[in-house]
Amino acid sequence: EIEKMGLAVLGFLPKDENFVFESRHLGLVTPEETVDIGEKMRILGEAALKYIDIDRLIEIAGYDEAKSSDAKNVEKKLRLAVARDKAFCFYYRENMELLERNGCELVYFSPIADRYPPKDIDGLILGGGYPELYLKELSENTDMLESVRTALENGLPALAECGGFMYLQNGIKQGEKLYKTVGFIDATAENKGRLGRFGYITMYPKNEKFLKLGESVTAHEFHYFDSTDNGAEFTAEKPNGRKWDCMMIKNNCICGYPHIFYPANTAFISRFLSLCTEYKNGR
Repeated sequence: EIEKMGLAVLGFLPKDENFVFESRHLGLVTPEETVDIGEKMRILGEAALKYIDIDRLIEIAGYDEAKSSDAKNVEKKLRLAVARDKAFCFYYRENMELLERNGCELVYFSPIADRYPPKDIDGLILGGGYPELYLKELSENTDMLESVRTALENGLPALAECGGFMYLQNGIKQGEKLYKTVGFIDATAENKGRLGRFGYITMYPKNEKFLKLGESVTAHEFHYFDSTDNGAEFTAEKPNGRKWDCMMIKNNCICGYPHIFYPANTAFISRFLSLCTEYKNGR
């Protein structure tokens, strides 16, 4: 059947308890929480080399870096604060590498442990992760919440995805309790108990605030929580034709549930970095 479909078998991984990774409601437990992660990865790597055609896999999976590596009209030395801790830990590595290739200094901070965002920043990136597991810590860090809200209200450019989008809302509801969060977005997130709008999507803009009409950028959604307002600046479309509204733009902040893959269309991130440049020059 595989041959009839024109597909090639590149290999497999045998069942082996030595490299089992535990999972939870949104996928694997993160590396930072996994005991003996280095040893597990070493054993897994040896198995991959033995049972998988790695060279062919890389050839098939690779994208044209020459076409995707440069965002246009980006001023060098932009300083971007990136949330990174146990609550915010999902980022495409290619996204971060693209930003660094274009002269951005990425300054990592923890919305859980730090009292304030980094100083003298030109933009803010709040990725996905598991804020719902750390709601007490996040909601009690009022200095961070107030600082982020004030910065965004004053025009700091921000890009927030999934968990980061939830963090910017009025609160996140867990059970019967509502934990207050940043309060920049007038909406509330709540666990729906099932996956919502799951899968890979192509995002098409309804206006030209971030992309030209007719352009698109690829992304994916993967979440159990949903919001009372998910935004409607873009139309998301799955390969099967299912569509829905997504993404919100307020001041210089663009946010929503989709995790966006910047190299798919660097015009999207170029627009964000242009906002960061304008903000920097206006400070």
